[in-house]
Amino acid sequence: MSGFLTHERIWEATTFVDHVSDYIYVHLMKNFTIEETLSAKKAFERIFTLAGHEVKAYRADNGRFADSKWHESCNLLNQELTFCGVGNHRQNGINKQLTLSARTLLLHGMRQWPEMISTYFWPFAMKAAAESHNKLRVDADGNTPESKLYGAKPEAIPVKTFHPLFCPVFVLDHRLHSAGGSIPKWEPHSRCGVYLGHSPLHAGSVALVFNPITGRVSPAYHVVFDDTFSSVQYMKAASLPPNWEDLVKNSTEIAPSAEAYELADEWMKRMEKGDPKSAPTAGPSTRIPDPFCYCS
Repeated sequence: MSGFLTHERIWEATTFVDHVSDYIYVHLMKNFTIEETLSAKKAFERIFTLAGHEVKAYRADNGRFADSKWHESCNLLNQELTFCGVGNHRQNGINKQLTLSARTLLLHGMRQWPEMISTYFWPFAMKAAAESHNKLRVDADGNTPESKLYGAKPEAIPVKTFHPLFCPVFVLDHRLHSAGGSIPKWEPHSRCGVYLGHSPLHAGSVALVFNPITGRVSPAYHVVFDDTFSSVQYMKAASLPPNWEDLVKNSTEIAPSAEAYELADEWMKRMEKGDPKSAPTAGPSTRIPDPFCYCS
């Protein structure tokens, strides 16, 4: 979201799956060293600590998870460690499901907007596939993996806050956000970006948007979504889409209240402390069993 662009890329991802709630966590990695893998393990366990749980056991693929440092980390926390049978792909079904879902999202974006979307966006597809699974997958009792993890029955599934990944999104110029703000009359009032899912660091449904001019990804607050990619063909011709007024009227999301931003900052400060007692709760809950997790 800030800093200078580099040539570094995300090349790997470690996937954690909670056996009890079916919650998925995808940790993106620049390399597949044991240090990066242990950082992924720490990030995953932090989520469970804030949810009021402890990871008691891991069942993992062979390879990097057979490293002595991974064993040491599990032993230090009294975590049981077992491995899948070599070549037994039946035990890796959830990872295949996640990969195929992400692949579908990416291929759809590449087909709808080939001039903009490429395979470099695969990390966002993986994250979006995991988020959709956690928030939108409903069992027979009306619970989602996320609600089961936090022990709170969801009041409503936030379907309206989800948009097709990689769709065009038009962001209001930041100088016009505040009252009385203005820009030179000859400059456009908005810029076009690429929707990359929800920001993990903000309350509500704040979108992450890729800026093709700067190459950065940042949260955007006053936006118009083109869910059907209808404006892409008109971008090529540098003309105004005939449905522009309809998009602005029906596909606009504005910034939430100031109180929501203050709440987001408070949550981040509590998470940084890593204190589960000070972390926000998801509401009244019945504690579910401590999770048994699968990672690959």
